[in-house]
Amino acid sequence: MLKEDRPVDRRMVVRDRSDPSRSLWWAPTPLTWVFTTLFAIDALMLLIASGVGISGNDAAGNGMANAFQEVFVEAATVLVACLALLFLLIRHRGTRIGLALITLMLPMLLQ
Repeated sequence: MLKEDRPVDRRMVVRDRSDPSRSLWWAPTPLTWVFTTLFAIDALMLLIASGVGISGNDAAGNGMANAFQEVFVEAATVLVACLALLFLLIRHRGTRIGLALITLMLPMLLQ
């Protein structure tokens, strides 16, 4: 008997509807939306911080100050990117909450 010849079992339940408490694999959770919002805020702050220039009468001091500022902005950008990558790779809820809290505290480090 071929697969096409077998009658369809109407009692079968679609997998996604079998457990309504379980979210779909592609549907973002509220924690994901929180992290995405924090990531966007951090990215905006880094963009603003990278555009601020330091001026004054000391050319060498201004150059060093601008260089240090750019180094710290780039380091913070790499840190935010690593946190985002870890958030996407790790599925444990407690660890993801910890990463969201670290991302929340990151703007305090930029001040």
